[in-house]
Amino acid sequence: MKNSLKITASSLLLSASVFSFAADEQANSEQANLNLFSDCGIGAALFPDSRVGAVSSNIIWDAGTTATSTFISTPESCVNRSAKVAVLVNDTYDNIVEETAYGSGKHLTAMMDIMECDSDIRDNLVSKVRNDLSIQITNSNYDIKSKSEQAEDLYKSIIVNVNNNFSNQCNLS
Repeated sequence: MKNSLKITASSLLLSASVFSFAADEQANSEQANLNLFSDCGIGAALFPDSRVGAVSSNIIWDAGTTATSTFISTPESCVNRSAKVAVLVNDTYDNIVEETAYGSGKHLTAMMDIMECDSDIRDNLVSKVRNDLSIQITNSNYDIKSKSEQAEDLYKSIIVNVNNNFSNQCNLS
């Protein structure tokens, strides 16, 4: 009975190790297929369809530090549209707020390009996000939030609006 229990426990540990190794290998394989300067960072967010634009932007914007840190810490965000939007909103929050108030701009366009939003719904999406943003900004605890918390609130508004109103016209996957 004791030997049977030891064998079962050993088998379970071995199986867990194999699955863990396989998961690590898959993650390493996915990371190996990424180009740090064209698939990660602000450049990839601003220029999702232009490798040259992404690389140039990453180098000019911050000498590639955002791309590098994203590649090292969260490589899955290098290819995920929703994560790319999150990075863009966090890294260019002030620009996106200003452009949302104005109704257009290159950062908003880049964000909607990442999500592959149809051109005919973009104004409506910006309008809905602008309404949410005006509520967020006038909230009494807005000023005590960190810039990252403010960006997170804006990001959530964007994602909720896309999911609730434009899921057939935008692609977050």
